[in-house]
Amino acid sequence: MKLSIEKFFMMRARVMGSGMIPLIYVVAAGTLHAQDVHVAKRTTENGVVAREPQPSLVVVAPVLTMEATAADTGVITGKITAAQAAADLGVRIRSMVMRLPLKRAYYPMDSLHAAVTAAASPWLARLRAHPIRGIQLDPAGRVSVAAGQEGYAKQQLAARLSTPRLSFADRAYTLRIAVQAFGDRWAPERLPTAEAYLKDLDALGDSAAGWQFDARSHLMSVYYAMGRSADVARLGVRAIALMGQTPYYERRPEFLSGDVYHMTVDALTSRSDGRVQIARLDTLYRAATIPPPGLIAFDSAYAPMADTYRWASNNVIAGNAKLGTHGAPLVAHAWVNRASKDSATIAVDDGKIRVVEMAHTGCKPCIDAVYALQELHEQFPAIEPIMLTWTFGYWGGRLVEPAEEIQHLTDYFVTNTHVTYPVGIWAGRKIPNEDGGMTPEESLNTKNYPLFGKPMLWIIDGHGIIRKVFTGYSKDIHEELVRTIEFLQHEAQG
Repeated sequence: MKLSIEKFFMMRARVMGSGMIPLIYVVAAGTLHAQDVHVAKRTTENGVVAREPQPSLVVVAPVLTMEATAADTGVITGKITAAQAAADLGVRIRSMVMRLPLKRAYYPMDSLHAAVTAAASPWLARLRAHPIRGIQLDPAGRVSVAAGQEGYAKQQLAARLSTPRLSFADRAYTLRIAVQAFGDRWAPERLPTAEAYLKDLDALGDSAAGWQFDARSHLMSVYYAMGRSADVARLGVRAIALMGQTPYYERRPEFLSGDVYHMTVDALTSRSDGRVQIARLDTLYRAATIPPPGLIAFDSAYAPMADTYRWASNNVIAGNAKLGTHGAPLVAHAWVNRASKDSATIAVDDGKIRVVEMAHTGCKPCIDAVYALQELHEQFPAIEPIMLTWTFGYWGGRLVEPAEEIQHLTDYFVTNTHVTYPVGIWAGRKIPNEDGGMTPEESLNTKNYPLFGKPMLWIIDGHGIIRKVFTGYSKDIHEELVRTIEFLQHEAQG
């Protein structure tokens, strides 16, 4: 059967979350199709060529119908495109990873790689049965790498780069894809190839700043997971400098997550001149929040965006500045899973290693982390995971008093999540806000441990020193948590 538009967007959402190659699709006559598309050239507000096609720029062209099996599996039959192969492979890889329990943070990656290669090889065989041309060469290269055919992948990428009259944007995009395809921490022998493609991408100059930033961000996460701090710092310092060259609206993900900044600061903290370099980094980071001249006059919507950037960057900088400093006591008005459930303060320098989650129940990654901390609690009984949350002044659409909201939260953590580690609830008194309403006062914990993402995870050693900060939650972060805990336990034992 033909793939429905609804089914496609469901698949697309899964693929986009998998870290695989973004796909370009066009719709014609109510049927979904995949095809090379031409994106009209345009210049962004600061003179840099737009990196990704926006929906309004996609044009309908002669197309190839995408076919799917009747079973709701997303498997495509008949003649396929490389983009379709990459999409299916991305879904399969994500499905494999999602099935791995968090307790197995050190899962046998050679086994996983074997499974990925086995999934990719049939796709590659089908792709090689027909000529691969144009934009399809990009995902073909990626599928080839996943299938363990690095040589063939390089051929596909080289063919794309040698395309006559290849646009600047397409060249930069292909090089970025090449860096991401070969940048794999579980295949370190491929990293020199990724670095070579990054060098070629850098040779395109400042107009390719956005692609250069994205490529560095990917490689940084690879080196960060491998513990190669020198490479993280090298890439990160340049990535932060590139932010000021990227289109203003594309800076939002970094400011809201702070991932590149955090990895860079973490890598620089242990250096003798680390604080000096971090101060320079802060200057560049803050400068990137300032919109180019005339941008707000061109579109007033950039004014609140600039305010968001400034607020987010200040939180990111303040949070990461806590690394290596003494953590403040943890305060709550009510506790779950403690002998005393009333207001209490917990010191963080009593010899216990702690993983402190700052989060709330309305955030899915926060709840993922709640369950994952229970896994850590069972895996490392000697450490103390703690979740700190706060009241909002309402529950289920009703305005409620703090005592009632505390009871709802207590029931949730005891009955729904079944966690056994302490959960602290800050119940701020309601105070007038700028809109004339009443909202709870800010938690003292979020002042001491700034919230620049959700959830925030603070790793504190037995001496009360903040050693790591994480934003969000994933299996990679869980693995890094396990490594950090093991390191701190060995360090404490001398």
